[in-house]
Amino acid sequence: MAGSRSFIELIKREMVPRGHEKGIARLEELQMPPSTVRDSMWRRACAITGDDKLRRKLLIYGLKKSTPFSLAQIAGMTGAKSGNAVCQVVRRLERARRDDPGIRAALAEMDQKRRGFR
Repeated sequence: MAGSRSFIELIKREMVPRGHEKGIARLEELQMPPSTVRDSMWRRACAITGDDKLRRKLLIYGLKKSTPFSLAQIAGMTGAKSGNAVCQVVRRLERARRDDPGIRAALAEMDQKRRGFR
């Protein structure tokens, strides 16, 4: 029963306050190995753009915003040099969101897909 959908729903119903449910990542996604979570987020990024550099940035952005992984773990999963590089990518994307309509649209779509991830 542990790990089954009914068990997860039971835990959510009994343990998660209703007002905070949207802010908690889906439990079954977090039980997956990090590589599976990365692959799932990569598919979401690939569906948004054909630009490989932007896909990688969206992958980093999505993992940072949607998972409890440390910056070092995200760096290891994505090929970034360090956790600091992960922060820099996210900061630059958020800054570019204000000025670049293409980035704004890509991040809006990624945010929408991330909500499905949670």
